[in-house]
Amino acid sequence: MQTALSEIVFDIKFTPSLINFNETEFSNSINSVIEPVKNLGNDVTKEVLTVTLANLRKFQKQISDRRIAIVKDIKAPITDFEAKIKKGDAEIEQYINKYDANLKVILAKEKVAKHTEIEKLLPRIIENNKLNAEYAKQLTILEEYYLVKWSMAKITVDLIERAEALFKQQDYARVQEELRNTQIESRTRLIEQLNAEYNLEFSYATFPITNYDDITMRQRYTEISAKKISAKKEIEEAEKALIPVIDSSGEQIGQVTKTHDDGKGNITAEIKLTEKISHASDPEFPGSIIENPHMIWGILNEPAVYQNLRLGAGSQADILSAVAKLKASGLYVEFIE
Repeated sequence: MQTALSEIVFDIKFTPSLINFNETEFSNSINSVIEPVKNLGNDVTKEVLTVTLANLRKFQKQISDRRIAIVKDIKAPITDFEAKIKKGDAEIEQYINKYDANLKVILAKEKVAKHTEIEKLLPRIIENNKLNAEYAKQLTILEEYYLVKWSMAKITVDLIERAEALFKQQDYARVQEELRNTQIESRTRLIEQLNAEYNLEFSYATFPITNYDDITMRQRYTEISAKKISAKKEIEEAEKALIPVIDSSGEQIGQVTKTHDDGKGNITAEIKLTEKISHASDPEFPGSIIENPHMIWGILNEPAVYQNLRLGAGSQADILSAVAKLKASGLYVEFIE
């Protein structure tokens, strides 16, 4: 093989371009063109302006044409030199392209071979570090492994270190999951115990460990149970206090229910009818009953006396007075003890 040169040898002799330019003569020539026209006034005629502009543009073009011609002459040797240099560069480039392509083929084969070798390593490393499927898939082949500086020995060490780090994450997650499952089982047993104690039916979904600690959950059970007992008591008391309402024919058309007694003589009452009734036969005592849909509102001519029988927040005397008004308006209402 021929000994390669350490550098390209080419001797080039050149003389820097020198332009002899009489700048003073050029400036005087410009002044001789401008001087006759630089003081034209605003009253100059169209004809004078047209001739003046034509002459100035002609002189300007002369300057431009001369500049372009000189620059072209100066650049000619440079253009020729660049063409010759690029020709030599192109001859080298063709071999660069050829051998670069060959090298890429070799590197691609080496990458495939290295990839295959790494893939053979992975199962053993995964098994030795007891990684499950979730964490094993995180032990990927890094792109940098294919670089020349990464030998198989170095790759093996790096894979083992990464696998050990993944196992620590996996083991921590396992411990946390077991702790969570233990907490859920404990919470579920406590919920079952409290359900039996308070006669309620809640599940873990209602009291997850993420939202309630044991103390707060017990407090909620106590509150809910108290409300349930109170509501049940009110319903039972209301059911005991049902008073039938009959019309003038003796037919029961509904019930007057006492739902609350505040201990001060004030009673909350409501009337429920079995059917819709509207009656106002006596023009002297106009009034009506409206069902909405099962609650009865008494709308009387004198609302100040008793306006709303659905929520009768008044004394027993007030309720009886309201019933009397309803009787006067044409509807016969009677308490049956």
